[in-house]
Amino acid sequence: MKIFLALQTESRVSEWLTLMGHPSVKRTKRLMVKTPALQKQMTAISIFGKYVEQEQLMPIYETLISEWLNSED
Repeated sequence: MKIFLALQTESRVSEWLTLMGHPSVKRTKRLMVKTPALQKQMTAISIFGKYVEQEQLMPIYETLISEWLNSED
């Protein structure tokens, strides 16, 4: 989960929801999650009322993963 949370930060989630989000009441309901970082992301999803398909983020993830791996050296 370390890399996931390093890539999918609260600020990035808000940006992605703003720029690429699709409105959907059914897909943006608040769920119970235990991880504090994911709770914040869940709040953003609930407030925006939007979701982003993971497939939309693949090019972004590829860049972020490469940068993350290079920073681990």
